[in-house]
Amino acid sequence: MKIKIEVSAEERDEASVAGEGLDEVLRVVASNPKSSQQMLDAVSASKSRCVRMEAAGNPNASLETLDKLINDEEAEVRAALTQHPDAIQFLWKLVSDRSALVRYCVALNPTFPEHVYQVLSRDENERVARRARRTLSDIRTRDSLVVKFMDSVKHKHDYRAAS
Repeated sequence: MKIKIEVSAEERDEASVAGEGLDEVLRVVASNPKSSQQMLDAVSASKSRCVRMEAAGNPNASLETLDKLINDEEAEVRAALTQHPDAIQFLWKLVSDRSALVRYCVALNPTFPEHVYQVLSRDENERVARRARRTLSDIRTRDSLVVKFMDSVKHKHDYRAAS
């Protein structure tokens, strides 16, 4: 899908304002979870880093669009992709990204398997490593609480059945 938008302006200032307005419109389209995959693919080619970031995080973006954005030159765009529901498809690319920001964002997201945080806990960047250890600890605490809760529910059920 190609989108052609033409902006008409008589003065340079008007063109600048129109360009900023267009970027804002594209950012809104890119952030809208109801935007079509074709539309998201089209706006992901924007020159605006903010537009590409919004497209990367949009849950409706296709794997093809994400595949383009995982190679974006801007670390912020790749970091935004870590929040996408399908980020796991690109997980090892994200974990080994050259940018500490991207790796930090992976470590911040508690939805990945534990071994991801174990790898990142040994990251060369201490902030990334510390964040990964904290996320891993949080996950283990949460899982422990769930197990304890389930055991207490089972125990109550077993007690009632015995009565």
